[in-house]
Amino acid sequence: MRLAKYVLLLAVVIVIQGCQSTAHQSVSQETPHMLGFGISLGDERYIDDWRFTLEIMEDRFKPDALLVENFHPDKQPYRLHFFLNYEPYPVIYNGEKHTYIDVEVPGNTTVDVPIEVPGLSEGVHELLIVLNRKPDRYVESDEFIPPGETTLTRLARLHVGQKTETDVSSHISYEMVQVEEAEPLHMIFLSEEPLTAFDGEKLITAITEPEQLDNLWLHFPVYQPGQTFALMVLQDTEMITQTYLKAENTGVAHYPLDLELTQPENPSNLIILLAGNPFQVPGTNEEMYEGRMVYVNNRITVHIE
Repeated sequence: MRLAKYVLLLAVVIVIQGCQSTAHQSVSQETPHMLGFGISLGDERYIDDWRFTLEIMEDRFKPDALLVENFHPDKQPYRLHFFLNYEPYPVIYNGEKHTYIDVEVPGNTTVDVPIEVPGLSEGVHELLIVLNRKPDRYVESDEFIPPGETTLTRLARLHVGQKTETDVSSHISYEMVQVEEAEPLHMIFLSEEPLTAFDGEKLITAITEPEQLDNLWLHFPVYQPGQTFALMVLQDTEMITQTYLKAENTGVAHYPLDLELTQPENPSNLIILLAGNPFQVPGTNEEMYEGRMVYVNNRITVHIE
């Protein structure tokens, strides 16, 4: 029964994650009743049909609108995290700098969160915004909440000034990951052993024992030979892991996750973000919606007593 429940929810995850990669629209416009919430980055400076790349002539980016959409009937708490070039980055909100912002949105309401991304050097930057619903909602070991119920992302490419290159990507050092030939998973998940297929019985939803930290494996799909990834792990609001990965062949990748947790005796949630082909310019719909997808994990709570 438990496994059947996981498989059913997995189907929902696959659909939701496909929607998350849709960079040219608010995800809520696609499946509002399924997701219950959405995020939209509105601006008139997009220069491609995907509404992915923006052309900016100033050293700051102030979007026309950053909308958080709550389709639930009751008030919901949300947290927005901001990353520039896959590192936490302070944006200006209400006159102060923040790497994350907490907002409450009334039921069936859309709010505009006015932000400014300052200090942009000339060249290309990638802005990732992560929207987390009910960030302080913790789960037990037998409770599965798929990512689409808690976390959505919005990725944008900022082309600042006349320079078309990015200084960041030329300095990246990639870790090679182990890939096994198998049908791609269409999702990411954590377990205590390498797997080539999704197994609901081995999926981690809570870390409650210190021994679990010695055997954490992140599984994710690789669709293209030589595909690269930016990996980020947050413990609540703190970045605890950031690295770049590369896979030589297609299939299912396994990456041993080494986490330096802060006060694991206090409940916290892990957000795992895996961005495909960072800094690469997509040339086709497949490269945009599959290669540049940002994967997020199911909700995982850490509470080691």
